[in-house]
Amino acid sequence: MSEWSIRVDWLLPGNAAAIRDAVLRVHDGRVAAMGPAGTVATSQRHRVATGMAMLPGLINAHAHLELGHLEGLLPRGVSLPEWLDELVRRRGSLEAMCAAVRDGAARLLAGGTTCVADVSHANLAWPALAGSPLRRLCLAEALGRGMSARGGWLRFCRSLEGLPRADGRQWFGVSPHAPYSTAPAIFRQAARLANERGWPIGTHLAETTDEREFLRHGLGPLADWARRRGLIPPCFRGQADGPIEFLKKARFFVKNAPILLIHCHDVTDGEIECIARAAASVVFCPGCAEFFNRPGHRYADMLSTGVNVALGTDGLSSNDGLDMLAEMRRLRRQGLVNNTTILRMATTNGATAIGRRDLGRLAPDCPADFILVPVGTTCDDPLEAILTSDVRVAETVIGGETVFTV
Repeated sequence: MSEWSIRVDWLLPGNAAAIRDAVLRVHDGRVAAMGPAGTVATSQRHRVATGMAMLPGLINAHAHLELGHLEGLLPRGVSLPEWLDELVRRRGSLEAMCAAVRDGAARLLAGGTTCVADVSHANLAWPALAGSPLRRLCLAEALGRGMSARGGWLRFCRSLEGLPRADGRQWFGVSPHAPYSTAPAIFRQAARLANERGWPIGTHLAETTDEREFLRHGLGPLADWARRRGLIPPCFRGQADGPIEFLKKARFFVKNAPILLIHCHDVTDGEIECIARAAASVVFCPGCAEFFNRPGHRYADMLSTGVNVALGTDGLSSNDGLDMLAEMRRLRRQGLVNNTTILRMATTNGATAIGRRDLGRLAPDCPADFILVPVGTTCDDPLEAILTSDVRVAETVIGGETVFTV
């Protein structure tokens, strides 16, 4: 049996008040005890991390690791159709995408992410991540509309063949891509599969107002793009009043599986209330919003309405990094929610979104997943210090094992 302990200047559990001068004891990869120094017995293997704050491992609730080889290659601030055309043109080889997955995983660990919800087009991420200590929800992406719908579903089903048994380090889910690229029938089939298996299901939703125009009237830049790509016929006149109604018609809001709605920039008050009633999570990617110049995300309104809002980075094709601390700092600069909420969005809220409530917090019997961040020995507000500086993660621990250190 493996047991050790560590003393830090600050311990931020994620779901409880910060503890100054704290000890955390680990036994067989899980938190055995934690509390103020002097109240928790230390182990024979004990160390003191002077000037460090301990935070729960960060949870990146949306990424596309396979697109990492496109870092810096796609245009910023353009329309979604223009970006999609460049993405398709530059997508690259299977070898390049697998290498990007492995590189992305290493970058996540170095940035303090201990768990990621990763979407991959051919479900290639899980074999590429074999041996990685990173916890990961591997979401297989489904695509296809119009004449390509049947072939898209068959390709998706083949991508699920040979999956290994899920465990505490790796588990699986499904992700119909978006209403403009994926047929309602595929959404419906994917939701049925997710509900039957208890798998998380996610989709990109309401990224821009163009999606609403596409769904309502079959008009606008996204509709033009979809017609050009042969995804909808020339006579297409829309399918729903908006993105949430589209999901309702596709019976996407399952009862037996976590639901992740990615982006959600263009949503009404009524749609936010529907998301809350459906117990779905929204994943906001602040760096991606900056990449596309999309201000005004309503995450604060969503939180006040009872929606679980988590944070993600998206992929390096639409962000300048995979750094969750950078995403948290973007929210701190916006000033719409307090620091404690920002931490929860990157930890406990992410755990809820992916169906792993044992993650994203430090508490007895939870996995010992945490990060150490230097804050100095005289700091009185470690979270403020971290969110208003460019300090980097000094150590990342998953299951009681150090997986990154400077």
